[in-house]
Amino acid sequence: MIRFLPIILLIAVGVGVVLWARAASALAVLTIDGGRVHVKRGALSASQRRDVQEAVHLSGMREGRIRIVARRKGALGVRVSPADEGLEQRLRNIVHTWTLR
Repeated sequence: MIRFLPIILLIAVGVGVVLWARAASALAVLTIDGGRVHVKRGALSASQRRDVQEAVHLSGMREGRIRIVARRKGALGVRVSPADEGLEQRLRNIVHTWTLR
């Protein structure tokens, strides 16, 4: 058991680094509760929040999570959970118009 300890510690550190990097790349985390969008982390302007709310309303999604992440060269990415291809595409179209400050 003791000879496996360094391997176990290395795996634990690796998982921690991956989770930290994933969280650090998220510019905003939003939750959808009863069809309403709530900003849990980050900040959106009123107009950005309205645009996201409208996209969620059109998709009909009632519960879920949206992560807006920084990608290469200043681009923004979107991850929706549970997966909804239509909503994700709408949100990509919306965030494509946003500028990073």
